[in-house]
Amino acid sequence: MGGKKKVHPKTRTAAFKASEPSEIVEAPHSFVIHRGLACPYITDLTLDFRRIMEPFTASNLREKRMNRIKDFVSLSSFFHVSHMGIFNKASTQLSFKVVRLPRGPSLTFKVHQFTLARDVISLSKKQMIDNDHFKHAPLVIMNNFSGDGKHLKLMATTFQNMFPSINLATVNIGTIRRCVLFSYNPDTKLVEMRHYSVQVVPVGLKRAVQKIVKGTVPNLGKSNEVVDFVTRTAMPPNQRPKMMSNHMWCWHRLLKARATWRTKRAP
Repeated sequence: MGGKKKVHPKTRTAAFKASEPSEIVEAPHSFVIHRGLACPYITDLTLDFRRIMEPFTASNLREKRMNRIKDFVSLSSFFHVSHMGIFNKASTQLSFKVVRLPRGPSLTFKVHQFTLARDVISLSKKQMIDNDHFKHAPLVIMNNFSGDGKHLKLMATTFQNMFPSINLATVNIGTIRRCVLFSYNPDTKLVEMRHYSVQVVPVGLKRAVQKIVKGTVPNLGKSNEVVDFVTRTAMPPNQRPKMMSNHMWCWHRLLKARATWRTKRAP
């Protein structure tokens, strides 16, 4: 007589995987770690790069000296990790490797120069820091990667696949608050990477109207009415928009978003 097979119930891990939306599962995820000699600047650089890769990265990933790269690779399938960034500090140089999991390819770069986020923020006059900016993936811009050579196409494809793609038909412009720029210099053969905080600015409106809509209190000492303040200066011809319909559509969405924000703040 054949024995009965014992049916095991679904574990919490399987239930958690099934509950994840398809957009999160299919989005590229990443691990960013550092190897080699101990250096506090490399640790800060690793944390800054994790910040760039948010929200689909392990921001609080803890590394131990006993950990090996194969340990992170073994966990990559469980966390849907598709890319791994590795900073390696040697005695003479710093390198950065981008690995496509699980079968490659891998790209290795020599880091010639870097600036930490805290140094950039300390030198900025207008600081735009908000945790809400990191709830959505950044916009990726590629520059000068269209030349001849398979290495340029490989770099462009790798950099683009590190971040989720943006559907122009369904994307909400208000969620695009960051931008990552990859620029290749064919003369020096260096790749420059920059991380920006961006905001949508209306085009085709007078500066006075922009101040009123944004909530800035203007100086009305020389005006009898608000109309005098708005019509006091005319828009220069070189600043007049050529595609007013598209700009007005964007501005309408901004006005709608701002009205919703004011409604939520109202008691």
